[in-house]
Amino acid sequence: MDSELAVKVDDDSTTSMVEEQKCFVCSAPSNGHHFGVLSCAACNAFFRRSVAEKRKYACRKSGNCAVDQEIRCICRACRFQKCIAVGMDQTAVQPHRDVIGQKRKRSRAHSSPEHQFSNAKTEAKRAPSPVLNPPQPQASHKYDKSKNLIECLIEQYRKLNERRRLFYAPGTIRDILGGKEMPLKPARVGQSERSLRTEVGLAIELFNTIHPFPKLLLDDKVRLFKHASIMYAVLEKNFLSARGGGVQANRMIFSNFTYVDLDNYEEYYRSEGANIGMDPETAKK
Repeated sequence: MDSELAVKVDDDSTTSMVEEQKCFVCSAPSNGHHFGVLSCAACNAFFRRSVAEKRKYACRKSGNCAVDQEIRCICRACRFQKCIAVGMDQTAVQPHRDVIGQKRKRSRAHSSPEHQFSNAKTEAKRAPSPVLNPPQPQASHKYDKSKNLIECLIEQYRKLNERRRLFYAPGTIRDILGGKEMPLKPARVGQSERSLRTEVGLAIELFNTIHPFPKLLLDDKVRLFKHASIMYAVLEKNFLSARGGGVQANRMIFSNFTYVDLDNYEEYYRSEGANIGMDPETAKK
């Protein structure tokens, strides 16, 4: 009995010790005291960056979001408020001694023209012959971690639609500058092929705004784009149809401001039926 009781006491004390080692913010396993509170490395780094860089967050809900190990990154405003609530000390953050700050400071110093020129002279003395290094690919879009990914995609998609409107806009300058929406017109065979290059270019530009697509190797970009662009085109076609009243009118609306009347799809093949090498009935099948 005594031995069983001792084992139970040991188990309880062990469990208590494990629980005491959890992060006060997200309940993940902690790695020590940071800024006066027992916390994990992730919450420690989050709090340090938020204070050192004076970041401002806003909750999109009621300001009382759950913060745990699984969903701690969803609402940064509530996560930061919980850091304060459990006792993390903002005055304990030292921006000038922060590791991130040191790296940035050294990076700026190393990128100065004087430092680069000095390094070039030193390397020229050491190297017996010049060595050419292949240029590294650089991303055309910088990823801002402080922005919400969904909001960024919505903003970029709006820009894509504006460029699309300019490509397919009517011929008058007044309509183009006035932001006039393109009227829908019946689609014909061959039109989608003529606008395909424009749509591919717009889709690539959109993909380049999605982190980390710009940083991938070229072969990986091509492979990923070929697979994802098909699903993107299908989803967008259904989205445009729903947004443009295609459900009510029983129409399928395309990105080049054309539509197919599903109640009269013979019209789709009628005007250019001779160019597809088959009669409209065969083409429908």
